[in-house]
Amino acid sequence: MLLSLKNKYVCLNSPKTGTYYRESVLHTYYEYSFHNECKHSRERLINQWAIRHLNIPQVMEWATSKNIQIDDDLFWFTFTRNPWDRAVSFYNMYLNWNCKVGGIEHTITSEHFMKFLSQSEFKDYDAQITYIQYNDFKVDFIGKLENMCSDMSYVLDRLNLKNICHLNKSREPQPRWFKLRRYHHLIRKIWTDEIIEYIAWYDRDVIELQKYSFTP
Repeated sequence: MLLSLKNKYVCLNSPKTGTYYRESVLHTYYEYSFHNECKHSRERLINQWAIRHLNIPQVMEWATSKNIQIDDDLFWFTFTRNPWDRAVSFYNMYLNWNCKVGGIEHTITSEHFMKFLSQSEFKDYDAQITYIQYNDFKVDFIGKLENMCSDMSYVLDRLNLKNICHLNKSREPQPRWFKLRRYHHLIRKIWTDEIIEYIAWYDRDVIELQKYSFTP
């Protein structure tokens, strides 16, 4: 989550949708984020991710707890990602953080992937639709990771902020501490109908909204 009362916006960051890129582009244009909220917290490593990826009801609850008034004139926006690509990225991160490097290649199986998708490490992060609408409330703009630069350019122009997006940038930059080994090519070899259909069910709302489809 990025919140600026001065620039009048709320940016909701569903995990694995280009969060770090948006934080980099907007880094001088917000007052509230996981960076400054957790700056002096002893539990920073634990709390920062929860704050970084708050969805709509969680932002509202957080703002109430901080006595922050979120006015109706704030511009709410978020970004989505193809759910199957997002699941691959999630699983790749899980492998990096939870498996020994030397044995990761042997860990990557359809059974292990499906087990990951059905457990809390994945399901604790809500479906992408929870960053788009909640009851009668809906964000003002929904961008796509696949169109990150052009969609972020629209957001910056809409907010009258300096546009520093580079239109030839296809991937979000990552800080050194977050560098992950990439096993995407191996993960994409283990698709099964069960995995494909489970992801289609889990993120069904955003698939319909954004017209996403599965590509092997």
